[in-house]
Amino acid sequence: MPSIKASARYQSSSWRVPYMGTESSIDKNENDSSLSSHTVQLRKAFQDCSDGIKRLRQACSDGRRLPFFDSNTSELIRSAWVAAERYQDERRDGINDVSRRLHTFNGSDSAPIEVIYVNDDDLLSLEATRDSDMFIHNCKEATQIKPRQFKQRYCARNVPCIIQGLSESDFSYVSSNWRSQNNHINVEWFRKYVGVNTKVPVRIDGRESNSRTNNDQSGNELDSDGRATECDTVEMTLCEWIQYCQQDKQRSLHDGSKEQERQPIELGSKGYLKDWHLLQFLSSEHISECVKTPLFNDSSALYSVPSIFERDLLNKFLTQYTRGDYKFVYWGPHESRTNLHSDVLHSFSWSYNVVGKKRWTFYVPDDNVEGNTKDAKSFELIQETGETIFVPSKWKHEVVNLVETLSINHNWITSSNIDLTYECLLTEISSIEKEIKEWGIVSDDDYETRENMLRGCVGLDVSMMVLMVLMELTELLVNILSVRESAGPTQSVLYNDAMWESFYSIFRLRSVLEDMIFTNSARDYVKVVQRLAATLDSRAMASKITRLAEFCLELSAMLQKF
Repeated sequence: MPSIKASARYQSSSWRVPYMGTESSIDKNENDSSLSSHTVQLRKAFQDCSDGIKRLRQACSDGRRLPFFDSNTSELIRSAWVAAERYQDERRDGINDVSRRLHTFNGSDSAPIEVIYVNDDDLLSLEATRDSDMFIHNCKEATQIKPRQFKQRYCARNVPCIIQGLSESDFSYVSSNWRSQNNHINVEWFRKYVGVNTKVPVRIDGRESNSRTNNDQSGNELDSDGRATECDTVEMTLCEWIQYCQQDKQRSLHDGSKEQERQPIELGSKGYLKDWHLLQFLSSEHISECVKTPLFNDSSALYSVPSIFERDLLNKFLTQYTRGDYKFVYWGPHESRTNLHSDVLHSFSWSYNVVGKKRWTFYVPDDNVEGNTKDAKSFELIQETGETIFVPSKWKHEVVNLVETLSINHNWITSSNIDLTYECLLTEISSIEKEIKEWGIVSDDDYETRENMLRGCVGLDVSMMVLMVLMELTELLVNILSVRESAGPTQSVLYNDAMWESFYSIFRLRSVLEDMIFTNSARDYVKVVQRLAATLDSRAMASKITRLAEFCLELSAMLQKF
């Protein structure tokens, strides 16, 4: 397929919607017991994607032409397209800005990152200072910014920040119910609603073997989320975990000099309850009836994702089609830690401190520093109770709990970092192909196994990503065409911001989708069509996905001509 920018078909003044061809009959065989559960779920995603394209065609004026936009919307389109084209420059500017701040930070009281204060629907960007203990919350100046500006200033530029003011809004329930009056963890809530006999995954920071661990190896296994394990995992009951934390607190206070009333629980090293899928547990059909309450029939009642972190492609897709997610609760005692890493799938992440205090060490990405952080620029900051940290893609960091700490963490992917996620997949594909070549363990045409291996490494395969991006792109196109038809003559600031974000996302997603399906690399190296056919167990479905993708690509390319 020719480049979207260069293709002559997009220059036509008629703005005709591209022809998709006739619908071919595809036997879904969804009841075929020989199909894997993953294939069945992705076939459902395929069908939903096809239905979305039908809605998209209906949203076009007469099914054959794009509607014309007014001058205001046309200006939004142009502005969004320019921003989408500059995404790499924006990231470089972000890194350079942090580096300049860091240089100033080392010589004065200026902080290396900004603090955002959320007050209802208003966001204030605060110029912060630091004190001798790395607190950077004594803010000097405040500038009001819009949610869209937050996404461009931090997500698009890929730089971290601290966010304050969410305790009374999005996290009001957990802030009042998981936090006791003396600012400690309210363990009674967890005893009541989670259950004292519920098993929880406790990570052990160390390589010592232990009879209670799930791994007998030295930590090189993969966990259920597709991440390389940095430590062993112990299954404990919640009651045992609470007891362990209480004993750890006593040891910290009394330096081991006071005899414990109970037999201490020994893990060989510091334990940390993390990557805990608490939301999944609370919404599970298998949860004990004695734990269920009307409040938690919908586990989303615990908290809502802040609007500045919206349009999460990853968790939306995983929740609907795989029953998985990257939504976690972390509960760690004093001095428990997460070792140096960058986040899975080159995703963004955010971390809200319900209770406690963390010390974060960030290492500024530098293309000239490979493989280690010895020569990388770094800075530390303290995250207090009620604060949220935004962690950008590919930023290496390590975290230490300075006191017993409870936090909520999400990994998520948006149009701003979707290209980095695809870059992560390409890196893993290269490693897998090298391993296959060395060991000769997979035949050249076995793409189902290749997809399974990829998904086992990073929790996502190429087929999932193609469908995830295509479905989001389709939904955005439907939304802007539908809103355009219903919009009145007076455009509000809210309307303008929402439309701008949609156009920006369309242009960013379009670029990545084209790379995934229609480039020489996609055809000759990644073998996307072959992977789709193997995963869906249907060449016809794989072929149709490419036609659906081409339709969306051509339609979205037309927008930039307005």
